[in-house]
Amino acid sequence: MTAAIGVTRVIGRNTRPMLWWRFGATPANAFQRDTMLTAIVPIASLRGRHQPSVWIGRRIIGGQVVMPSSTALVVSPEFVGQVANGRLTDRQASAIISQALGAAEVVDSTLDTCSRLTACRGSWLR
Repeated sequence: MTAAIGVTRVIGRNTRPMLWWRFGATPANAFQRDTMLTAIVPIASLRGRHQPSVWIGRRIIGGQVVMPSSTALVVSPEFVGQVANGRLTDRQASAIISQALGAAEVVDSTLDTCSRLTACRGSWLR
């Protein structure tokens, strides 16, 4: 039973229901998406197919931006507001998002996820 739950969590960890469950995330509207993508790549003609999907997260712990995978960007509504109002420049926003992307390479790894599940499973058995 525990193994089945673990496998399901590894396979579905970056799906729409899991993003909602983990971060309270909903898809960004067009304005929010364009604001974030402009901060990452200011020149519209350079934006391509490999841009991340943008989500608005209500429960981001420890910051305002997280990338659970290299294809999903979860930002807080406050972060979008700061970028849209000019309190954060595109360069500052891009630096923050880049740091989140760097962490995503470790956090998104299946090995990391499995090791965390194994550690949790051990605590359940005690």
